Amino acid sequence: MSAKISKITIVTPHKYSAWPLIGSVKGKMICTYTVADKHDATDTAVYLKTSDTNGQTWSEPTEIFTDKKGVKGATGMGYNAEGDMLLWHRNGKLEDVPGAHQLYKIEGTKTVLVSSPDFSLRSGHIGNIFQIPDKGLFAFYNTYGETRSWGVLKSADDGFTWEQIPVEENIPRSECPVEIECACVEGDRILVLGRKDAEEGTIAMFQIQSCDRGETWTKEYTNITDSYGNSPSVIYDRKTGRINLYYFVRFGGELKRRVVYLNDVWDAPLNWSDSEVLTAEPYGGWDTGNVKTTAVGETHFCTYYAGTPTTTGVYGVIVDDK
Repeated sequence: MSAKISKITIVTPHKYSAWPLIGSVKGKMICTYTVADKHDATDTAVYLKTSDTNGQTWSEPTEIFTDKKGVKGATGMGYNAEGDMLLWHRNGKLEDVPGAHQLYKIEGTKTVLVSSPDFSLRSGHIGNIFQIPDKGLFAFYNTYGETRSWGVLKSADDGFTWEQIPVEENIPRSECPVEIECACVEGDRILVLGRKDAEEGTIAMFQIQSCDRGETWTKEYTNITDSYGNSPSVIYDRKTGRINLYYFVRFGGELKRRVVYLNDVWDAPLNWSDSEVLTAEPYGGWDTGNVKTTAVGETHFCTYYAGTPTTTGVYGVIVDDK
């Protein structure tokens, strides 16, 4: 499948500008990102930019969390039942070892606290929020370390309270999917993808499924073997049943996409299509990658960061299949 590709600079290389999240609400695109001095910085700031031109041009940045002490980061976006944009913020203050997540609502260029859940999860990752009809809001979490855990967070009251539901606990790093993202919810079926984060055994991406609307889950490896350390981001076209999987091959400097139909990979995780390269960067390694995506009509917008261990920028790629 060929597509028209346009590349946009959202943040000109400045310090370590990284880990962008992207979404769209009420005709306005919103991109959040962190700014620090290096990948594993102890002090980070979180900024927000908006676009009224479908990602072609972007506003000046607004710092959305003014407390600069400790490790900050926005890890996941989503929407509540009213269509408001929600943001998971990981707040790892130096005196709090480890830190915790809080959920905020974005109102214009301001953030309003929604909840501060008391999860046993600490210093881990919470991904994008999705909805299961008649059940509420959900997000996947994972912990980090040599032994890890992952599971589901559930809210039946639009994000004000959350239940943490472990799926696997205290498993080897090589067996734990991380930065997990829901690919689609279709009837009773939910398909999910997770990144492989250890070079042990296969380095293929994980496919996670539920056939009972999230009550139980299975986990298998896919045939996507160019994805070690590369987080999945997915856009699902409900009308066609087509899944667009985007990921950035960090050590190759390439933004890639695979397109399949849900029925082709359901219970068949080795059936993912070949990848196509959408764009490439002159940089490779941990300081380039982490694509996130959103759909604006039939057009897809991807964002990622790229650069050196001390200076990175944030970029957007518009993917138009028309």
